[in-house]
Amino acid sequence: ILFDYDRFELTNFNRQILATDSSIDLPKADVAKKRLEGINRDAKVKAYFEKFNLPCAKKIRNGDIVIDASDNVETRLAIAAVCEKLKIPHVFASANNNLGMVTLFNSKSKTTFERVFQINKKSPSRYAVCESILAPTAFLAGTIAASQAINHIIKKPVIKAPDVLFFDVFAKQPFFVKRLAWEIL
Repeated sequence: ILFDYDRFELTNFNRQILATDSSIDLPKADVAKKRLEGINRDAKVKAYFEKFNLPCAKKIRNGDIVIDASDNVETRLAIAAVCEKLKIPHVFASANNNLGMVTLFNSKSKTTFERVFQINKKSPSRYAVCESILAPTAFLAGTIAASQAINHIIKKPVIKAPDVLFFDVFAKQPFFVKRLAWEIL
């Protein structure tokens, strides 16, 4: 089940594999659906050209896991709230410039997105939106998020919040896990 309220544009070409000349101005969710069905014609893919919000819960209520690759705090808060309400684990992935982070929020713990990242739900628009993402950073965040989702499903070890896997594609030691201490109250 795919949600994206955006269309492909030239600025996506540096980091989004589905961005091509033929996908310009097409809804991203529709292009992704077509690509997935091209890989596996038996795949059952639903694509929604809409913003993810609380009423979307009914569309994902039978899901096993959600991967949050959104790019704004309002959507991230909606995803976290829906997943918490439905008790669906979700993988959070974020990338900006050369930096990224990934973690899994499990509905069985009391760790919430808002507590880990100290988000004030009353004024989410005050948080910065990424302006520049290097392709390797975006690809790495997506790859790690997908691997964490698969590991969770097949019951292999994952990095769970409040622990977060951080990475810097320019660093000599690019990966490190850090527990966000302020989450522990």
